[in-house]
Amino acid sequence: MVCECIRFIVWANRKGIVLCTYSRYSRSNSTVPEPMNDHELATLNQKIDDLVAISLKLKKENRLLRAKEHTWLAERAKLMEKNDVARSKVEAMINRLRTLEHES
Repeated sequence: MVCECIRFIVWANRKGIVLCTYSRYSRSNSTVPEPMNDHELATLNQKIDDLVAISLKLKKENRLLRAKEHTWLAERAKLMEKNDVARSKVEAMINRLRTLEHES
């Protein structure tokens, strides 16, 4: 029985480090991993490159979104302050009008 999930492991030997595939259920039921062929290694390398590119893109996008959020929060704070000033002025005008009305 062959496992559909292939796990990649690093196999160290006297010649160096070799990237290998290992399946818990191999045809020979051997626990010794088999070295990856060139196609598998190239595919894995491309997938890793793709993941690195996606990660860098997402980090850049995240930085931009955080910068925009910071800008919007600052703008929101200014607008809320302006709103409070306008509300105070309107309330003051209403109070003056009431005062003038009672004096007449």
